[in-house]
Amino acid sequence: DTDDDGDGYSDSDEITAGSDPLDALSLPDDLDNDGTPDVLDTDIDGDGYLNAEDSHPYDASLPVDDNAGEPSELDQELLTLLSNIGFNPAELTGRELPVPGDPLVELGKELFFSRSLSFGDDVACASCHDPRLAGTDNLSLSVGVGAHDPMIVGPGRRHDGNFYLDPEADFGPNVPRNSPTTFNIAFYDKAMFWDGRVETVEYSTSRGYYEPVLTEFENGSGAQIRTPDSHFGGPDPLAGPNLTVAQARFPVTSVDEMRGFSPDAGATGRDIRARIANKLIDRGWEAYFREAFNDYVSDSAELVSFNNITLALGEYQRSQVALDNPFFRFVAGDYTAITETAKQGALLFFNQGSLSCASCHSSSHFSDEEYYPLATPQIGRGKNVFSQDLGRYNVSVNPNDKHQFRTPSLLNAELTEPYMHAGSISTLEEAVRWHFNPVEEIINYDYTLQSLDQFLGLDIDTTEHQERIPEILESLTTWNTNNSAKNYAFNGDVNEDNIPAYVAFIKTLTSDCLIDMVCVSQWMPDFTELSPDNMRLDPVLSYFDNSELFTITPPEPGEVIPGSFPNLDNVEPYDVSACAQADVASPTELTFSGFRKVYGDDFTLEHSVGEQILARVSTVGESAMTIGSIGAADLNGDCEIDLVVGLGSEYGVKIYLNNTNGFDEAPGNFGLNTLGDIASFSVTDINGDGWADLLIGHLYEPDSKLWINNGGSGFVLISNFGVDTVRATHSPSFSDVDQDGDLDMFTTHWDFLKTSEEIHLWENDGKGFFSPIEESGLMGNFGSRDYSFTANFADINADNIPDLLVASDFQTAQVYEGNSNGIFTPISDISNITGFNAMGSALGDIDNDGDLDWFVTDIDVPYGNYPSRGNRLYRNNSTRLGDIVFEDVALEVGVRYGLWGWGACMKDFNNDGWLDIFHVNGFGYKGEGINQPILNSLSLIGINSIYDLIESDYNEAAEIIEALMNFLGITNYASLNNYFGWGYESLDALESELNALKSSAEILDYRLGPGSGLIEHFYGTPAKLFMNNQDGTFTEQAFMFGIDDRGEGRGIVCNDFDRDGDIDITIMNHSDVPVFYENHFRRLSDFSDNFLNIRLHGVGGNQNAFGAKVTVSAGDLTQYREMRFENNYMSNNAPELHFGLAAESVIDEIRVEWPDGQVTLFTDIDVNQFMVIEHPSYLH
Repeated sequence: DTDDDGDGYSDSDEITAGSDPLDALSLPDDLDNDGTPDVLDTDIDGDGYLNAEDSHPYDASLPVDDNAGEPSELDQELLTLLSNIGFNPAELTGRELPVPGDPLVELGKELFFSRSLSFGDDVACASCHDPRLAGTDNLSLSVGVGAHDPMIVGPGRRHDGNFYLDPEADFGPNVPRNSPTTFNIAFYDKAMFWDGRVETVEYSTSRGYYEPVLTEFENGSGAQIRTPDSHFGGPDPLAGPNLTVAQARFPVTSVDEMRGFSPDAGATGRDIRARIANKLIDRGWEAYFREAFNDYVSDSAELVSFNNITLALGEYQRSQVALDNPFFRFVAGDYTAITETAKQGALLFFNQGSLSCASCHSSSHFSDEEYYPLATPQIGRGKNVFSQDLGRYNVSVNPNDKHQFRTPSLLNAELTEPYMHAGSISTLEEAVRWHFNPVEEIINYDYTLQSLDQFLGLDIDTTEHQERIPEILESLTTWNTNNSAKNYAFNGDVNEDNIPAYVAFIKTLTSDCLIDMVCVSQWMPDFTELSPDNMRLDPVLSYFDNSELFTITPPEPGEVIPGSFPNLDNVEPYDVSACAQADVASPTELTFSGFRKVYGDDFTLEHSVGEQILARVSTVGESAMTIGSIGAADLNGDCEIDLVVGLGSEYGVKIYLNNTNGFDEAPGNFGLNTLGDIASFSVTDINGDGWADLLIGHLYEPDSKLWINNGGSGFVLISNFGVDTVRATHSPSFSDVDQDGDLDMFTTHWDFLKTSEEIHLWENDGKGFFSPIEESGLMGNFGSRDYSFTANFADINADNIPDLLVASDFQTAQVYEGNSNGIFTPISDISNITGFNAMGSALGDIDNDGDLDWFVTDIDVPYGNYPSRGNRLYRNNSTRLGDIVFEDVALEVGVRYGLWGWGACMKDFNNDGWLDIFHVNGFGYKGEGINQPILNSLSLIGINSIYDLIESDYNEAAEIIEALMNFLGITNYASLNNYFGWGYESLDALESELNALKSSAEILDYRLGPGSGLIEHFYGTPAKLFMNNQDGTFTEQAFMFGIDDRGEGRGIVCNDFDRDGDIDITIMNHSDVPVFYENHFRRLSDFSDNFLNIRLHGVGGNQNAFGAKVTVSAGDLTQYREMRFENNYMSNNAPELHFGLAAESVIDEIRVEWPDGQVTLFTDIDVNQFMVIEHPSYLH
C-alpha cells in the first residue's frame, strides 16, 4: 500500500477516513498522532486502553472507568431540563429488535449488498447506504444506476452522463434526493422517506377517508400502512409488518435508483418485483432463504417471494442500531462524557425559549416525524417538473404542504453530511445557521454549487432552481402564517457565538460504534466467503474527483441498448402509401340496413376493477367508474385498424390485431405488460416514425408509461419520457402546439382524491421526451379541483393555429384560443359554454358550413335541483381569423337528452354526406359490483354486498367480528385471522378496515347507490345514435338501426374496421366484454352510399399531418374535415378522414391544406376508395 502524498498515511487508510490521498494537506483525524486514522484506530486517545474498554476513548486524561463524579451546576441545570421535558433514551434502548447474527438479518445483509436486486446488476442497496458511511453515501444526491464505476460508493461515485440511456443525464447525480441513513431506521414510528410516502394511517369515520395516525406504533408495527402502491389512499395490504419492511419495497422500482431503463425490467411495481424474485430463484438463492426462514416445505416461488425479500431486508436494516453515544451516557450519569461546550449547546437546543430545536427534533429519537418547510435550496433533478421537489405535497396533495419535508433524526448526524432533502447544505455549522434565518440564507446561497464537494468542478445549470426560490419562500410564509406558535423557530438573528455550542452538542449524538470500523463490520458481509450468486457488491471507498470528463459513445443503428429511448434508426418508417385501395365494394344484403352486433370469440375478457382497488369504496365509486379506455390504430403495418383495449387491473391493456374478418389477441400481447393499473391511454405516433405508439396514463400507479412501437413488431417500454404528474393522468391529446414539426401533448387529470394544480401542456423533443410548458396560458385556469376529462385540439377560427377545447366534469367546459407564440388565451363564455358534467367530446362540421362544431356529452337528470340538463352541441359561429364564438344548439337540433353520456364520436354512419353523432351511456357499479375482499368472508353471516353491510343490524366492526367467530366456533382473533388468511397485523387493523368499509359504503350509497335514486334512472340505459336530417338537426335512431347496447359504455372508437366503406363502432364496456357493431348501411343493394376515406402522410414528427384541413366537393355536397387527434373520452379514433358521398359517382375536387401552408389539389377523383395523400415534399 502506497503513500502517494507522503503525509504518513497510506492511501487506503486515507480513503477509508475520507481524506484526500493525493493532498498532503488533507489529513485524516488522528487524535493520538500514531499514524493510524481514528476510524481505524482501536485505541483512539492512545492511553493504552482499547476503545471498547475505555469510557472516554477520545480523552486520555479522563479515567477509564465510569466513575464520573458528582454533577456540576451546569450538569444539574441540563438534567433538570431534560427531566422536565421527559427525555428518556429508554424509549429506544428498551425496544426488542433483531440483531446481527439472526438468520433473517444475515440473509437481509446478503440481499442488501446484492447487485441482483437491480436489473442492470450494477446497484445494490449498499451502493447508497454503506454501513461504513453511517448508512449513507455522504453525497449531496445519490448516484444509482448509470454509475461510471458501479463498485465505488460514497465520495467518488459519479454518474456516467450517458444521455443515450438517460435523457436527463448531465454528469450530475441522477437520484433526486439525499440518501437518508439506514441506522436507527427502526425508531421511525410514523413515516418513511423525506416526504412520508410510506406512513401509518387510520380511517376517519367522520371525514370518510384514511389519515395519518396520531398515535405512534413502534416502527409502525400493528398499524395500517399506506405506501405508493396503495389504492385511492387506503392501506397497502402488501406493506408488510412494519414501516422498515414497507419502505424496502420501493427502491427496486425506481428507474434512477435500482430499476434502470431496461424494458425487460417490467412496467409496474408488481411486475418488477416478481421479476426480481424470479431472478433470485434462477441464481440459486433458494437454499439461503430456506435456511433463514427455516422453511423446507414451501415451493421456491412461495419462499423466494418479494414479500420475504423485503422482510429480510427490513430485519437487516432494523438491526442497524447505533445508540452508544456520549450524550446518552451523560444522561445515564457519566457527566464527563460530553464537553462543557456541548452541555451549553444542549441547553440551547432543548430550551423552548431559544431556537426551539427540540420542538421538532423531539424525543430521544430527535424527530417528531412531522413536515416543515425550511426553505433549503433545491438542486438536482427534483421529484417534480421544472426540477422542483414539492416534498410532502407529492403525497398529501395539499397545497399547504408544498416544499415540506420530514424532520430527520439527529442521531449520528455528524456522520451523515451533507444535509437536507437535496444535500444542498454541506456542514453542520451551515445547517444550524440556516434555521435562524432561512430567507436570507437561500437568497445568498451559492448556486454554482462549488461549495459542495460532489459538484466541485462540474458546470451544472441551476437556472430552474433559482427561478423557484420565490415559490419556496412562499411555502415558508404560508407555513409561518398557519403555524404562528412555531414560526419563531424560523425567524431570528443568528448568534454566531452559539453555533459552535449547537454543533458540539449534535456531535455528542454520534455513535462510538459507527466510527469504529471493527464495530461496523458486523453489518458488512464476510468478503472471504462466496456470495450466493457472485453478484455481491464489493464496495470501494474513494474520494471526490470530477476532473475526468467521461466520453459518451453514440449507439450504433440497430444496437440494442437498455436506454430510456431505444435506437430505432434501423426501423423502417411506416409505409402509409401501401394502404391505398380503389374500387371498394361491400357485400350486398337485401334486407338489413344499419348496424349488426358481432358475436363470437373476438372479445372474451371482461373489463374489471380488481379487489385490491376497492379498499376505499366511497371514492372508488367515483374514480373507478370513470375508467374504460380503448384506442384504434394500425399497429403492425398491414393497413388494418387494430384495437388497444383497457381491461382493468386483472388483464391490463390488451392488443387485438385486425385480421379483416375480426380481431385476434396479439401474440405476446405485442410486447405489452401493463398489469396493475386501470388507467386510460392514447394511441398515436409520438416519435415521428409513423408507427402508432401507446401512452398509458395512471390512476394509482405512481406514473404514466410510454410504449414506443418498434416498427410494427411490438412495443418497447420507455422508462423515462419526462412526464411527471401528481394527479391521476388520463388520455392525453396531441397537436403541434409550438409549430416545430412534432406533436406536443395536453394531459387531463380528473382526480376525485387529490386537490392540486397540475401541468397540462408538454413539449415534445421529437422523439417522445416531453418537457413541461409553464408559460402556456393554462396555469391557474383548471385550479386545484381539476376535473378535466377530454381535450381536443382543433382550429376553430381558421387562423392555422390549434385551439383547445376541454370537456370537464363538475365545471363548465373550457375553450382556449391558440396564439402563434404557443400560449393559449381562455375565452370561455359562460353564457354559452354551459353544462356541469362534460365528459365525452366530438368535433365535426354538422351543418356543412365549412367549420368545426363541438359536441359534448353530459348528464341529464330529470328531477331535483341537479345543475346539468343533458348534452351540449356548440355550433361554431366564428369568423375566419376572428373571435371564437360558440352557440349551444343542442336542444333545438335534437341532441340534448342523452341520459348519462360518456364517449362520443361524430361520423357519417350512413354515407349521406352529413355527420351523425353517437355516444354511449352508462352509470357505474350496482351494489353487487363492488367486491371488496373482506366481503367474501362476511357472506357467512349474510353480508354479500356493501349494501347488505349498510342494512345489517351490526353497528360496529366488533359486532361483525364477534358474529363471525360465533358462526365458526372460533374463540380468538388470531385463529379467525388464520382461518380466512386475511393478513391483518392486529385486531385493531381489522376493525379499522371494517369500519372504513361500512362508512364508505354509506357514503357511496348516498352518492350513487339505491339511496340516491340514480341507479334506477341510469343503470342499463341505451346508447344514443343521433342521425343527421341533412340540415344540421338530428333524430335519435339507435334502436331503429340495430344499436341496442345497454352496457356500461365508456370509451368508444369509430373507424372503418372491416374496410368496406362505412364506419363501424367498438364500445369499451366498463363491466363486460367490448362490443363491436359492424356497419351494414352499404350492404343494401338498392341504396347508393358512396364514400371516400383519406389518410395523410405528413412530414417530420407529424407523420399523420395533424392540423391539415381537407375539403371534398362532389355534386351538391361540400364537406370539411380537419385531420386531428380525435379524442372521444378515454379513447381515440385511428387517423383517417371518412366522407360519405351519397349517390355522387365522381369527386369534383379534393383540397388539402397542410400544416405548413402548402396546398394539394385533386380533381375528378373516383369514389369508393381508400386514398393516401402525401405531402408535396415527397413528390420532389
